[in-house]
Amino acid sequence: PPSPPPPSPLPSPHPNTPSSLTSLPPLLPPSPPHSLRPSLSPPRSPAPASLLSPFLVGPPSLPPFPFPVTATGSCTVDHARGCATSGNFPNSYSTNERCTLNIPGTPLRVTAFAVEEGSSTGCYDYLEVNGVQYCGSSGPAGVSPAATIIWHSDDSITGSGWQICWSAALPPVPPVPTSPPSLPPPCPPPSPQPS
Repeated sequence: PPSPPPPSPLPSPHPNTPSSLTSLPPLLPPSPPHSLRPSLSPPRSPAPASLLSPFLVGPPSLPPFPFPVTATGSCTVDHARGCATSGNFPNSYSTNERCTLNIPGTPLRVTAFAVEEGSSTGCYDYLEVNGVQYCGSSGPAGVSPAATIIWHSDDSITGSGWQICWSAALPPVPPVPTSPPSLPPPCPPPSPQPS
């Protein structure tokens, strides 16, 4: 069978073509620029993180601390983790360390505390919170600072130091059920209809 002829190209306007055929109005009016187009729907705002959280990858992050934490001297502050440490932590701190921390009142979490103890008259090395000196292995866990925190080490024996944190702890993860939920008993079959 013979193949159909190829479609012919559209004719180009010929000088003798009436102008009414070459200057037809467009079928649609030209679109206004995007910025001038009327919006048919309200502007969309991003979905709240609470709705997206099941789809996020990785562990949830801690909420940001609402106030700046400042330090002077030998202490180290990790703003991302919400923690501060003695100098050189987790290795031994140096003798004659001094530092001050300003952490707005929120309960402190102590994740490590090993500071040279003192005598019956006081601590040799200490972390002072709200006027109380902490030394040995007992740090200021749960204490909310109401004033500047002071770190001091003397000129002799040192310890591995301390780490305190102020960020809120992550909420506990709910337990995963070990068995499926129980279903209600099935409905009884319908009663036969009298005939």
